[in-house]
Amino acid sequence: MSLEKVKSRSYWEDVARKNGVKISTFNKRIDELNWEMEKAATTKTQQQTPHKKYTDLAKKNNVPRETYYNRFHNGWNPYEAATTPVRRRKKGNVPDHLLKGFFYNFNTVEKVKEYINRVPSMSRVEVLNKIYNLEKEREHANGERAIEIDEKIYELGKDLVIPHRQKKIRSVVEKGKNATTKDIEYLLLCGITKSVACEMLGISERQFYKHHNDKLSDVV
Repeated sequence: MSLEKVKSRSYWEDVARKNGVKISTFNKRIDELNWEMEKAATTKTQQQTPHKKYTDLAKKNNVPRETYYNRFHNGWNPYEAATTPVRRRKKGNVPDHLLKGFFYNFNTVEKVKEYINRVPSMSRVEVLNKIYNLEKEREHANGERAIEIDEKIYELGKDLVIPHRQKKIRSVVEKGKNATTKDIEYLLLCGITKSVACEMLGISERQFYKHHNDKLSDVV
């Protein structure tokens, strides 16, 4: 029996307080994002995380910045997000679009649009459980079966969306050229590349560097 099943919600609320996690954040993580109580109580909020320290660590471990932020926003411990190697596959065994991953990096407008408009077919917990089981199966698979498993994981990954994140990205994009530096910073923190952010907002990269680049915080 897991520790979470033994402990009550009030117990994890106390743990959350001790970890500096607001109860409103704790409740939102459980009720809206389907996090497990232990994870919701022990994962520090973004404001408490010194991202510059971890993005530097990620760089040393050959983990792309956008991969780090996407892992972090999906609930990873920042240290693990920065140090866990990105799984490499031999080209030719897996289709190119799977080599890049679906949400590891928003490098096209189409990917961002698909993300913000995605309506999950199942809960986040169900998706993660299915992916976990497929990953375990893949450890002992080879050839065509391994490719088939990767494709299933790729499709399941499309349902790993965060509702409030979808809404926020959509609201920023709707502002277009009126988006503030803070708005653009949010897009970059979500892993959206600068060129894609500019294209979706209808601004040139020259305008971006002239009006926004120097105002961005060091976390991006």
